[in-house]
Amino acid sequence: MPRKPWSQLAPGTKARKLAYYKKQGMTPGQVARKYNAGTLGPQSAARGHAKTPEHGLAEALKKPGKYQTYIKKKNTVAGATPQQRASNQNAILDSAYRSMRRLSNYVYYNDDTVSANVYGGTTSESGPVPGMSVAEATWTAHADIEEIRSMASNQYRGNPWWYH
Repeated sequence: MPRKPWSQLAPGTKARKLAYYKKQGMTPGQVARKYNAGTLGPQSAARGHAKTPEHGLAEALKKPGKYQTYIKKKNTVAGATPQQRASNQNAILDSAYRSMRRLSNYVYYNDDTVSANVYGGTTSESGPVPGMSVAEATWTAHADIEEIRSMASNQYRGNPWWYH
């Protein structure tokens, strides 16, 4: 689907883009011309996503190098004491495991692999694995089956969503 021309953008969208590109030293006319020509460049920063993913944790986990700070922030666990933080982290991992178990009716599902990928352990295809990070487990706990299968489809050594 082709991009809308500048004249058809909503007033709020135009205002956000103009405010962002004004800080870059561009005039409204330059912004409109470059936008219509398709040479304005990536628009994610103008939408407020210069350092954060537009589509949340799933996008960040697919591009960990780009969103390292975002993932690090998401890897923190709330709790006043170390025991409370550990308990909260274990609850998140348990939720991720229950979410992964929804794949148990698939022919190639292997519960030992899933358990090792969530909590840490040894898998037959990857050997020793560290288990899911808090960010990965949080995402997994809230993901539907197809989202998890999509993350598992990238077959690489130590993929925490691999369930075979």
